[in-house]
Amino acid sequence: MNNPMNNLRVQTYRPFTMEPLGGKESAHRILNLGVEVLTSLDLEYWLSAGTLLGIHRDQKFIDHDTDIDVEILGPINGNILIDKMVESGFELIRSMTITDRPYQLAFIHPDGNIIFDVYFYYKVGNRLINYNDQGTLWYPEDMLLDFQDVSFGNRTFRVPEPDWYCEFRYGSSWKTPKTVKGSWQTDASNLI
Repeated sequence: MNNPMNNLRVQTYRPFTMEPLGGKESAHRILNLGVEVLTSLDLEYWLSAGTLLGIHRDQKFIDHDTDIDVEILGPINGNILIDKMVESGFELIRSMTITDRPYQLAFIHPDGNIIFDVYFYYKVGNRLINYNDQGTLWYPEDMLLDFQDVSFGNRTFRVPEPDWYCEFRYGSSWKTPKTVKGSWQTDASNLI
């Protein structure tokens, strides 16, 4: 059987530095701007990873987090999203694709050097799957059927049930803040 990971293409378009979000006043604006692009294309996104963890647990971005994370259910035309993000002032810095399907598009915005990371999931059996250069991220499909709105700043954002998501993604100790950013691969309990 053909392993899709064998066809994963990772491309970095230019060097970039990941900087902590703590103290960056433009982080809210960049989150809003990125989500506005997604909604203008009728893409059903949800906040994810450290972005959702910080907003849900701490009511703020985690100071040592280094990017804004959103996830989308595919399939979509990645080129349309890239064009719209570039029109909005973002620059594409990294992509992961298999054939014509995007699995990650990472953008950076010059206002604060903030990375806006978009991960794409595809239905495989009863799971939603994201192939990436570190393995396979997955969710049970039935847990991502109903979304909630969470208020953050001056806007509401779509999220899966936050307690479930944070425990599924980070394990039972998700409520205990860390003082430094570890590797996302170690933190993601849904990575296989």
